[in-house]
Amino acid sequence: MSDYPSKAEFEAAVGSEFSMELEDGASTPVLLKKCETKADTPLQECFSLIFVAPDDTPAIQMMRPLKHALLGEMTVFLVPVKRSPAGLHFEAVFNRLRG
Repeated sequence: MSDYPSKAEFEAAVGSEFSMELEDGASTPVLLKKCETKADTPLQECFSLIFVAPDDTPAIQMMRPLKHALLGEMTVFLVPVKRSPAGLHFEAVFNRLRG
């Protein structure tokens, strides 16, 4: 069993703001833009989350503490995947065994 929110809980949080801790201890707001199913199988659930951070956020892949008003605190491995006019996009991928 996982201590992380379920896929359904993340889906319900799309469009909401998280607080992401930076390497210097400061925090920045990030928007959960997308929760997307990947290569689900009968034995495994796979999905990714896309967060959008301010453009000046350092583009470093690392474990990052996140806080959310409803989902609580968690540490997630985030990888910068692109820049857009909206900001810097980070992706987190979850692979969970079912049952």
